[in-house]
Amino acid sequence: MFDPEELQGVVSSTRVIVTGDFTLEKSVSGHFESGFFVPDSKAIKTAGASRVAQSLGSIGFDVVSVGVVNEDKNFMSLQEMLYTHTVDVEGLKTGFNLPTSVITSYESDGKRIISSAEVNSHVFTKEYLELIKKHAQDAEVCVFVENRFRSVTKDVMLEALNICRERDIYTVVIPYSTGQFSEDSRYFHADLIIGSL
Repeated sequence: MFDPEELQGVVSSTRVIVTGDFTLEKSVSGHFESGFFVPDSKAIKTAGASRVAQSLGSIGFDVVSVGVVNEDKNFMSLQEMLYTHTVDVEGLKTGFNLPTSVITSYESDGKRIISSAEVNSHVFTKEYLELIKKHAQDAEVCVFVENRFRSVTKDVMLEALNICRERDIYTVVIPYSTGQFSEDSRYFHADLIIGSL
C-alpha cells in the first residue's frame, strides 16, 4: 500500500543539483490611455532553472542551485524566492559583470502585448564544471535546464554529464525546445530528457 510518509522520506533525503540559467519573469499588467501604456500592477516569479529548483524544493527535495549569476537587485529577489522553498543557493557563483536574466512581459486586457529579455550571456566554461564537481559529491540527481540562448556548449555539456556519470548521479535534461535538441547529440548521454518548459 502507498505510504505518503515513506515517499516524503525518500524525497527529503534525495540531494538534487539544478543547473542552468537562473531567471526571473516579471509581468506588468496595465491599460492604455491616449495611446500610452499605464501600468496597473506588477508581479514577479521564477523562470528557467530557478522555476525548476523552486518546484523541486517545494515538493521537499534537498535542492542546491549551481550557476553563474551577478549580485544585482534581481538576484536578491531570486535568492529570496529560492530560500522560501528551502533551495540552497551556495552553488550560485557571483562576482560577474553580467545581469541576472529577466524576462519582462507587458499585458493589457489579459493579452500579452510585448515582452523583452535581459539575459546573462555567460557561456558555461571550466569554472562552471568546477562548481558541478564540488556540489556533485553528495548528489543523487543532476537536472540540467537549458536556456533559449543555448549557453552550454556541446563539449561542456558532455563533460558535465561525464562528471555525473562517474559519480553514479542520475542526469536529467530539460531542453529549451524539443524541436531544437532532436538533432543535437549533446544530450544523448543523459539518463532522461523531458519536455521543454
